[in-house]
Amino acid sequence: MDGIYTISNYLVTSSSDNHGGKLVYSYYGLGQFSYANFLYLDVTLRNDHSSALPKENDSYWYHSENLSFMFHELLSINPSILNSGKLRASYAKVGNDTGPYRTQQVYNIAQTPTLPYAVGSIPSNLPAFDLRPEITNSWEIGADLAFVNSRILFDITYYQSVTRDQIMSIPITGATGFNSKVVNAGSISSSGIEMQLTTVPYRNDNFSWDLGINYTKSSSQVDALADNLESIVLNRLWTVSIEARPGEEYGSIYANDYLRNKSGQKLITDGGQAQRGERIKMGSINPDFYGGLTNNFTYKNFALRTLISFQKGGEFYTHGRYYRMLFGTDARTLEGREDGIIVDGINENTGNPNSVAVAPLAKNFTDLFLNEVTTDLILDATNVKLKEVILTYTLPRSILENSFIQKLTISAIGRDLLFLKNAAGDIDPQASYTSNPTGASLEHSSLPSTRTFGVDLKINF
Repeated sequence: MDGIYTISNYLVTSSSDNHGGKLVYSYYGLGQFSYANFLYLDVTLRNDHSSALPKENDSYWYHSENLSFMFHELLSINPSILNSGKLRASYAKVGNDTGPYRTQQVYNIAQTPTLPYAVGSIPSNLPAFDLRPEITNSWEIGADLAFVNSRILFDITYYQSVTRDQIMSIPITGATGFNSKVVNAGSISSSGIEMQLTTVPYRNDNFSWDLGINYTKSSSQVDALADNLESIVLNRLWTVSIEARPGEEYGSIYANDYLRNKSGQKLITDGGQAQRGERIKMGSINPDFYGGLTNNFTYKNFALRTLISFQKGGEFYTHGRYYRMLFGTDARTLEGREDGIIVDGINENTGNPNSVAVAPLAKNFTDLFLNEVTTDLILDATNVKLKEVILTYTLPRSILENSFIQKLTISAIGRDLLFLKNAAGDIDPQASYTSNPTGASLEHSSLPSTRTFGVDLKINF
């Protein structure tokens, strides 16, 4: 019927519904042992049977061992100097399966509104009939120390891990009738260090100041890929790809660079335009290190908490700036609108410095769209952010003593307030393109970051 805009009035309707599932049967055991209140050992053993793996590989074992040595109990150190000291070491072997229907050929069944019968199709992902479970072997050592009646707390951990037979979907030639194939893709090793320091610089009857800082530095390297693959594309946007390559860190960013001479200078045409060169590694999704700084101040019934997060290194690609540069809506496109832009480089024929000006629109269209060069759009993700500020007031007990309320607090909360430093300028490096972990380094026309303000009221009865 004309003029009635409801789903029930549609001439043709369609819907989709996906069902999937797998079964995992597990057997689990654990044991705990202690000696003289200073030596502790925890062990676990587990066996999984997963329906998502082929029958000959559907059973896998893993285990863990954790040893703790409370050396302050044994050495009887003065508690005013060291009131707690623990050394710990652990080893673990962990197995992992995959999603359902990746080891056998299945069909997608669809009932279309225009046909009187169901339609079947084959998924574009070629299954792996001999898939093996992922196995990760890892170990770590660390220490937990408390000094000066727990006014100084220090935790440190160093770890290493190796994941073998990692299950991934890799691209294959379309001549096979499929776009990708599920394989045990290779081996990845990781290592890192984590530290946390918590102190109480000042405390009296009315005022206290707690200070905490945490620091993490980690790295992952691709040791090998299956079938002698040169690389696996983990994610892609435009001509920029996030890849895993043997001998490199996991998550290398590859893109097209300008054509350059051996000294790194751009080779410019007689018309004043840069040219497309080789596809090279331009960065990594992994930061050099990251962490946070926390301050907690209390004065009588008031409390103030601040959190500053920081990250050094790591890169990301901004596709939003790509569009803004093409259409002239980015502030950087204001340069040269009257007199043109002289691209820095040397003439490819004469070897002299380039002196030919080109219009900004023509330059950006040639560099970004025709040549697909994204060198200038790979940005540094280094940043320092005021992540959180919370001001809390607790109502005095004297006011509540004759009421049914045990405690009442009210807080003013602000989150993601501002960047104290942002190497990327006007783009939030945490604005990701997809929810995929590798998508954190791909930005696509994200909205400006949002500051959040709120009020929190808590009442205990």
